[in-house]
Amino acid sequence: AFILLIAYFGFITKIGRNIIKKNILKKYSKIFKKFNISIRKILSNKNKLLINVFITFLKYLISAVITLALFLALGEKGISLFWILTLTSLVVLISTIPITINGFGLRETSAVYFYSLINIKPEVVISVFIQYTISMFTLVTFSKELIDVKKSFFKIIRKKY
Repeated sequence: AFILLIAYFGFITKIGRNIIKKNILKKYSKIFKKFNISIRKILSNKNKLLINVFITFLKYLISAVITLALFLALGEKGISLFWILTLTSLVVLISTIPITINGFGLRETSAVYFYSLINIKPEVVISVFIQYTISMFTLVTFSKELIDVKKSFFKIIRKKY
């Protein structure tokens, strides 16, 4: 909440923007000249912003539930949804560090490390990552076929009922 308050002060108020221009941006302030207009435009669409936040949270929640199901299927009963959400957000944050291409390898290594801190075996974490990756790859690869299957399914239902 404190960080959000500071961000609000810095981006929205004229005093905050002047402090940022003089002390942080200095000679680069010309590049960010229209930044305030963009922020105001984004904040003016509060409904769309809230929908985006809700969908993003829902995406992470569904991903965490799937990950929890994979952990439970592999016999790891000592993990909660809270830890999965927390550690996933840490891993995503770490994977944005531009050390490797798209965080490849860094994401998996940090996940193994963080999950090992809460006594989850490394081989289980790697297995979950492999299964999750294969599932996503399969979903993306066969998405057109899945749409065709869905259409066929609904045609059969409509004919019967």
